[in-house]
Amino acid sequence: MLLPTRKLLILLLLPVAALLFFPRESTGVLALAYDASLLLVAAVCVLLSPRRGQIEIERKLPEHLSLGATNQVGWEIRNLAATPLKFEMTEDIPETFQRETPQMTGIVRPRQIAEVRYEVIPTRRGLCEFGDIFFRWHTQLGLVVRQLCVHARDAVKVYPNVSSLATTSLPPNATAWRTSA
Repeated sequence: MLLPTRKLLILLLLPVAALLFFPRESTGVLALAYDASLLLVAAVCVLLSPRRGQIEIERKLPEHLSLGATNQVGWEIRNLAATPLKFEMTEDIPETFQRETPQMTGIVRPRQIAEVRYEVIPTRRGLCEFGDIFFRWHTQLGLVVRQLCVHARDAVKVYPNVSSLATTSLPPNATAWRTSA
């Protein structure tokens, strides 16, 4: 899907000011020519921007997540196009998760792969499911935004956080029990 940006809308409305101050037929013709030229430039930018088939997104999840701890999750983004990919993305996360930021942004160079990571904190144990990925990318001049939804369902288990047990030391009067093999 193609969406005009605020920048494009403002540029398209600029001739209105000229028409208000110079309400002549020639000004109207110039305003129409300007808008038509701007729309042509936007169309060329869309044609030159990466297409859906040139973008590959793969979710990266660990085998399991730790309850109440900060865990990294993310994506691997491949730009198979000959132009840079300036993007914004988010995804549906389990409702029992907290996350540091709802949206990630970045740029992937032409024919390169980028890894994007962010942190989540699960607040409930069990099997949790990540949902769809929502991805937007800008054309070269920032006049149009393209978007797609990657339908994805990936489950991950959330276990109690045992990493804190490894750093816990015994009280000074405690005795450590050892078993011999």
